[in-house]
Amino acid sequence: MAPSSRGAAIVTLAAAVLLSAGVPSASAFALPRRPAEPAALAAGPAGPLQQTLVAAPPAAGLRFVGAAFGKTGTVSTEAALHQLGLLSAHGAHYLLQAPDLVPLWRGAFDSGDFGEAAARLIGDGIDGTLDFPFAFAYKELAGRFPDALVILTVHPGGVEGWWRSMYDFHAPYWASPSFLADPTPVAALVWDVLRDRAGCDIRRAKDPEVADACKRAYTAYHAEVEATVPSARLLRYNVSDGWGPLCAALGLPAPATEFPHLNVQHPAGA
Repeated sequence: MAPSSRGAAIVTLAAAVLLSAGVPSASAFALPRRPAEPAALAAGPAGPLQQTLVAAPPAAGLRFVGAAFGKTGTVSTEAALHQLGLLSAHGAHYLLQAPDLVPLWRGAFDSGDFGEAAARLIGDGIDGTLDFPFAFAYKELAGRFPDALVILTVHPGGVEGWWRSMYDFHAPYWASPSFLADPTPVAALVWDVLRDRAGCDIRRAKDPEVADACKRAYTAYHAEVEATVPSARLLRYNVSDGWGPLCAALGLPAPATEFPHLNVQHPAGA
C-alpha cells in the first residue's frame, strides 16, 4: 500500500474509533484549537469536543504531563480536559496533525533531547500531553515544566483490564500482516517506543510470553512513576472517579455536566 493510502487508512480507522466513542473526528484531527469558553463547552448539547472553537494562542507552559500508558482512560481524560478549557496532545490525535511531528518526536526519543519537541508543544498552544508515546517523556517534560501536574491514569479493571483493552484495540492491526510489516509512521513510533522503553512489543503481542511482558511492564512502569514523581505533583487518576479529583488537582471548578466516559472497554470487575 502506498504511504499516502496507508496514512489515509489509519486516519479513517482512528476517526471511526473516535466516532464510536462519541468524539467527533473533525475536532480530533483538525489543527490545535482552544475552547472558546469553558462554561459554554460545559453547557453545550453536542459531544464533548464538538463545540465552538477558536485558534489556539501559544501556551505559556505545560499545565499537565500525562505519564500513563494508553488504554487507561486517556480519551475520556482528553475530552474532560477540553471541557475545562485545556488542550491536550494525545498520542496519534496530535501526531497526525502535521507531517513533521513524527520525525520530531522520534528524533527526541532517539537523542534524549526533548527541547525542540517541548517548544513545539508550546508553539502549538498545547496545555499538556497524554498517552503514547508522550508518556515515556514524562520525566523530561516534568523537568522542563516544574509547575505542571503529572497525571497517571489507571485502568479501572487493573492490569488485566488494561491488557484486554490493549489486545482488543490492536486486534485489527494483527489481522493485517502487511500493516505489521510496514506500519504507518505514527504506529511505528508508538510501537517502537513502547518496545524500547518498556519491553512491550505490540507487533508480537499475540505471543503469550510477550503479553506477560507487557503486563509486567504496565505494573512496573506505573510503580516507577509513583516512586519518581513527588506526591504533591502527582494525580493518580481513575476516570471512574469523575470530575472531582481532576478538577481539584488542577484548581478548577467542576462542570455541572456529566463526565465524558468515552471509549470504555473492560471496566472494573471485567
